Amino acid sequence: MRAYIFLLMATACGGEPEGFFAGDCSDSIDNDGNGLQDCADPGCAGDFDCPGIVDGDTDSDTEFGTDSDTDPDTTVDVDTDPDTQADNPIPQALAENPPVYDSACDGENGGQDPGALVWHLHRLTFTGNTIRGYAVLGMRANPAWQAGPGYDCQLTWSVFGTKGTPVNCTDCDYSLPLDLTLLTNESTCDPALIQSLAGPRDVTYNVTVTNGQAEVFYTASGNRFATGTASDTAIDYRSLPTCAIF
Repeated sequence: MRAYIFLLMATACGGEPEGFFAGDCSDSIDNDGNGLQDCADPGCAGDFDCPGIVDGDTDSDTEFGTDSDTDPDTTVDVDTDPDTQADNPIPQALAENPPVYDSACDGENGGQDPGALVWHLHRLTFTGNTIRGYAVLGMRANPAWQAGPGYDCQLTWSVFGTKGTPVNCTDCDYSLPLDLTLLTNESTCDPALIQSLAGPRDVTYNVTVTNGQAEVFYTASGNRFATGTASDTAIDYRSLPTCAIF
């Protein structure tokens, strides 16, 4: 299962400042190696986990600190400025036209192989070339997985990146180099599965856009990953459902 999920999400190296990823400011780890951790690090100024620390700015933040909106920014809010998290709502894989379970996902071993029907939803916004948003993996458990720890659920990642030039694709419009961090509080799957997938990941896709319709491709193989819609300020796409046998 782990191998399937991260076919799209290879392990990323560190180097980002404290507070860059959700949960950085409450994990008791010195994530950027500067000798300070959590709320003691200036990078956590204004983080929801450090409400007593502010950096004094009042403009729309592009990195850290509090800003001019009045709601407590965590992962989703109602303001319109480009603050530390995305303003667009987290996709709900099991509520937004989810696919019907396919009995082919029962497996070939007399229905004894745990697995799931899985599909991806990515909802991203652009502020200039800066990318923010969410990626989710929806999972419909097969009967064998339901007999153990499995059930219908979703895994949710926060996404950050910078739009780039296409990678080995002359017909593509741009690339999406994405850094992903699992949001444990927004993921509804079995806790053991969530824990096994914790940690930052990265992936890059190529994108073509024609009359507002987007196609998203793997950069290595050139195969299509997903389809959706795109504008100058956002892209929203989903993959076709497929079976994953664990």
